[in-house]
Amino acid sequence: MRTIIFLLTIFFFQNLVFAQSEDLAKLPVRGYVTELGISPTGEIWMASKAGNVYFTEQFGDLWHIGPYGSLDPMVYISGETYERINFLSDDVLIISGFIQEDGKQDFIYRSEDGGKTWDKVVFGRSSWIDAAHFTKNGKGWMSGNSQLIYYTEDYGKTWVSKDKVEKKGNLRFSTIHFDKDQSVGLFGSFWNKIYRTTDNCESWEPIETPLQQAKYERISKEQRPDIRKIRILGNNYIVNQQGRVYYSKADVIDWQPLPSIVDFEVSDNLGYLITDELKLQLINENLSNVWTSENSISDMPKALKVIDSTLYAYAGEEIFRVTPTAFEKSELLTDDIPIPEPYTQISFKNEKYGFAGTDILKYDRKKWRRIDESPFPIRNAAIFQDNLIISDYSLSTRLKVDIASNKLVSFDLPKDILGTDQKIKSFTIGLGSIGCFHHDDQTRTYKLNGDVLKLSESSNFLNGMPRQIDLETVNKIISIANSSRIDELSIEDLNLQPSDYSDYKSFILKKEQEIKKNGIDRFQYGDPYQFPGEKTDFEFYKMISDSLNEVDNSIISNLFSNGYGNWSTTRIWHQLIFDFQNGSQLIISNSDDIPNYLYTPWVINYNGLEYKTNSLELGRLINELTEGKFYEDYADDPTYAIFKIADYMYRMQLENEN
Repeated sequence: MRTIIFLLTIFFFQNLVFAQSEDLAKLPVRGYVTELGISPTGEIWMASKAGNVYFTEQFGDLWHIGPYGSLDPMVYISGETYERINFLSDDVLIISGFIQEDGKQDFIYRSEDGGKTWDKVVFGRSSWIDAAHFTKNGKGWMSGNSQLIYYTEDYGKTWVSKDKVEKKGNLRFSTIHFDKDQSVGLFGSFWNKIYRTTDNCESWEPIETPLQQAKYERISKEQRPDIRKIRILGNNYIVNQQGRVYYSKADVIDWQPLPSIVDFEVSDNLGYLITDELKLQLINENLSNVWTSENSISDMPKALKVIDSTLYAYAGEEIFRVTPTAFEKSELLTDDIPIPEPYTQISFKNEKYGFAGTDILKYDRKKWRRIDESPFPIRNAAIFQDNLIISDYSLSTRLKVDIASNKLVSFDLPKDILGTDQKIKSFTIGLGSIGCFHHDDQTRTYKLNGDVLKLSESSNFLNGMPRQIDLETVNKIISIANSSRIDELSIEDLNLQPSDYSDYKSFILKKEQEIKKNGIDRFQYGDPYQFPGEKTDFEFYKMISDSLNEVDNSIISNLFSNGYGNWSTTRIWHQLIFDFQNGSQLIISNSDDIPNYLYTPWVINYNGLEYKTNSLELGRLINELTEGKFYEDYADDPTYAIFKIADYMYRMQLENEN
């Protein structure tokens, strides 16, 4: 009975919150937030690398812009890169990072009245403060690119500078932590070093890192072996180096892996571990597991803070507050601004709807209101068969927005999207790019003329293509785009020949010799054959070609169903546009920075509705139509197909090992 009451209470609370939040905007957090500031009374503050400060008076309350920054996305703040905001008491706060004025970076912002007013406090030589640690009794340590250690024992009012740990070199610390009585401090660097002090930074003892103890292998010299976080809990040290988490006894350093742990945070007497399933484990000073959560946080945490026995986790649009007896989450909502106009808008049944993030919005009396919230960020929204359909970023999950019942209902696309009465009017094939300072595109357009499509416009693009195309060829491409989805693929679908295997092995041998001689060229961002590093196991790559028939179909299917994505400031797209006589339009496109084999997966857009296909046949037909001149040279090479499989499996192995 108590369980039923508890669940009903949660349901009532969530619906009450939603009812209250219809007109509230999501807090537009700009810039990375890597640390949380939590006051003893429960206030939560965040400072971002974009120079913004945000706060809420209590967990679950509305958020507001703080003393610095703006909620206006057009406002750019120069010289203000906040790494963190820390509470030293109920009233004393400190903001540190890269804070510049008149060419100097030698000060922090400090408040003595809970953030109402702020002063600049000079701490010493100019420095971008990379790491800081503060205690409840007013002590604090900071370090940055000056390599000095800055120390306070009066809540940040005054500071003294302590010498560099290494007199030569460029040792910068990325993480600092002291034990609960401040007798032992650990300082971890950006480059594979940990130092320990037992006399408040007067002398130093180097201790070995996991990498120095060969607990893992650094595949490439380009990988930075940074100490991302180090903590002391009881007589134990916990460290994150290069994304791998280890622990060791303090008296004998022997790092042992915590293979399923992705992050952690501690207080004086306990700690929380974040598992790869985003569940939480509470541990005591002996690192013994006391409790494991049934629930998971929604996303990889960007910032963690433990106050006494309570964990706070910032995961983007939500903050979680967790103890063994309560697992709570709260959206970051604000009334400082109205809900902004969404980029994606659709008119449906004489009403205007908008979509932004997970929000489903409706325009109502000169303002946008939140009418529902999707369980996933929305990539595509479209009207299909008189239904309002939304889909996630993978274009694999869809929901119907049932306006009448105010529900989201699972929706599967039918096998036939276009219908049978589509008659083509014109066909355009194009390639284009857009970047910070340019926008280029080349197209070739064919229009229906009798029972063929004849070339009508061209900018000397794909001149090798025929000047007229028969309808059968075009309709075959349309038919595959209509009916293909993310289907199961097998090695047979690649149509590999015996010579392809020997060509692939010769290619891998050549790349092995090049890399062992010259190393990895880290500036070849567009190279499709990117190996993990100089210490790559090339024998693994060769061996895969002898056992491709044993590779599970799920691996083949997954590999050719996921593209590289867009990481460059320049976006390049390849697309085919089919306009039909009834006004409908079908677009087949790919805009990956480094295309997959035969440009899989293709994104299909039919009158605004988007879905994906991993059809290799579609890729081949497009390649044949364009006489092999539409793709990058490597994209139709069987060597590239085999490499993609081997590389995918090798990186999976590395991930499992680490």
